Amino acid sequence: RTSHLSEETMMRHHQQPTLVRRGNQSKPSCLISQNCCLLFFGLVFGIMLLNSAYMMFTFHRYYGRPEDNTATNDALIASKQNHEIKAPSSNKEEHLNKIPPVLVSAGTKADGDEVFRAEAEVAFQNVIERARRSEQTCQNLKPEHPDAVDIRQPITDVQFLPEFGIASFVEKTLKDYIAPEWGQCSLPPAKSCHLDEVSVIMMAYDSNGLETIKKNMVSGQQKLYPRRIISEIILVWNGPDRASLEESAPGKVLLKWRDEGRIPLRLFICAEHGLGNNLLNRYHPLIQPKNEAILFFDDDGPYFFEHAVEAGFELWKRNSGRQVGCMARHFEAQNSERQLKLHMESMGIAIDEVLEGRQTAAYDIDSNVQQPFIPHCRSHDGDNVRYNYNSFSNFHAQMVLPSGSFLHRNYLCFIWHPAFEELRQFVLAHETHPDDITVSTIVSQVSGRAPRVYTRRMHKRNAKDVVGSELVDKGEFVAPIVMLPPKRHGGERRLLAKSDVSGASGGIEGEENSSDVKDSLVSEEGSDEYEKYIFGRAHRLGVGEEPNVRRRLLWNNDDWGNLREDALNSIVGYFGSFNGGSVGWCLTTKFHTKTANEKLHWCEPEISGLDWAPWINEGGLGYDECPVTPYARLSSPDPEASLTANASRQKFESILKHN
Repeated sequence: RTSHLSEETMMRHHQQPTLVRRGNQSKPSCLISQNCCLLFFGLVFGIMLLNSAYMMFTFHRYYGRPEDNTATNDALIASKQNHEIKAPSSNKEEHLNKIPPVLVSAGTKADGDEVFRAEAEVAFQNVIERARRSEQTCQNLKPEHPDAVDIRQPITDVQFLPEFGIASFVEKTLKDYIAPEWGQCSLPPAKSCHLDEVSVIMMAYDSNGLETIKKNMVSGQQKLYPRRIISEIILVWNGPDRASLEESAPGKVLLKWRDEGRIPLRLFICAEHGLGNNLLNRYHPLIQPKNEAILFFDDDGPYFFEHAVEAGFELWKRNSGRQVGCMARHFEAQNSERQLKLHMESMGIAIDEVLEGRQTAAYDIDSNVQQPFIPHCRSHDGDNVRYNYNSFSNFHAQMVLPSGSFLHRNYLCFIWHPAFEELRQFVLAHETHPDDITVSTIVSQVSGRAPRVYTRRMHKRNAKDVVGSELVDKGEFVAPIVMLPPKRHGGERRLLAKSDVSGASGGIEGEENSSDVKDSLVSEEGSDEYEKYIFGRAHRLGVGEEPNVRRRLLWNNDDWGNLREDALNSIVGYFGSFNGGSVGWCLTTKFHTKTANEKLHWCEPEISGLDWAPWINEGGLGYDECPVTPYARLSSPDPEASLTANASRQKFESILKHN
């Protein structure tokens, strides 16, 4: 043994003389000590390797696959600067300590993981805190006749979700939280100016839906592709299996176009991921869209014209922390003056935020200068909200329908987060399967923000050419529009829409009835008649529509409107509040109309011109927030349509001083 050590030492002496000179070959005990030291350092190095391997495994498990991480450092910095969400001021540290790390979605780099985790934690805490505060507000109400409070009851066999139940369910879920396979959730940046492409997500479950998609994919005035901003089209198949798609006649055509390179189509087969037929599947994070910006369309459309969608994309880039859409719905307070008053006040605050450039500031649930949510007290004060499907709102809207809506990829993780499992089960069970109401509610509750709205039709006529009566016929819009201007002093205004503009967009999204033309004769001072005009006018006429093209679910169930309202009240009651409403596209333009008391707002006309949208025309509100893609604006914008920033502040000085 000693001879062996001496021979080894001699070899070291021959190869590394500097090391041997420091040793003492005449003392075997030193040789033993030297080998012990080597063994010790070897063990330490091995432990370090094992620890590094464990850390890499943990990183991969909790922060998604590196190959899917496509967000840029600039976007992460923008997220930290523009969308850092603040927790409630009371017991902030205590609340955060109770909440385990929440997931950061795949597609987000790990450079800002601490920021993203903190934002997600606080976002969930805000949902809990908002529900608790709304419940306390409702408990403090003292109705004059408590026994006479009319509490809405469900009209189906599906019971309402527990009132304010989101708070306890989220707390319980986060306590026992296990990370799902798609990675951790994070909030998106408040603005995404660097983006110029979108992923389109569509969904179908039978050959009829595929046929409609095929019909509108590469032909027609509203053909989906090619479009300048679309680089990916994802077809979510809710059918029984892949074969049911690939063997159908329209499916074969779509796949042929894909293989020929005509369309950038990708399939997501729900059954292959263990997902049943569920409308929420189109929002599943396993879809993994390659772009941060997602544009949704129903299989039966409407698909809208390219320039309108591009203008909507420009608005979304300036508000990527929100849901942005063009078919928006208002939740009308049926029997609560308290809710109506709060809604009007909330609308004024939202307008202030946009005019002062604060709409992308860090959300703070304790702020009194950010648009608040409106408490919903069903059992305490008989609150009941009406789902207004008679018209699409520009201002005052709490949700948007899927077709033509933009959403950041990161919200998919929240929509399918275990904390909202109870809500997803309600969507499956209820007769109307209200995925649209659910998604808009989750996004607004998580972000703390109401949606933004652009117009689903955006023609190319010049704003100064608009007169009281005109006929527009440029291949895209064929519609006589007759408008009488409002009288400003206690008078009445009347609007008669002889027809809706071209059936190109249809304006009918499923639950809407195709009504006859209705006149609305209204007063101006906020009376019940005026409320009905603003939130209830029905002039969606569907001229030129083919009955088989649009889903008219009202025809299948005469009580569809009441059923939608039933689902709405259940979901709103579950969260205990709803957002204060959207700001319309026409803010700071001459088309922004309001009541004398500046409580109710609308766009007149509600359909925008391409040179009217402020954010894509130089000098308009929001134009300087992001570089405008050249194809999204006109070369000669109308200077009269958009007001400068200084003029807008003067024009709306009274709004800025809103009490």
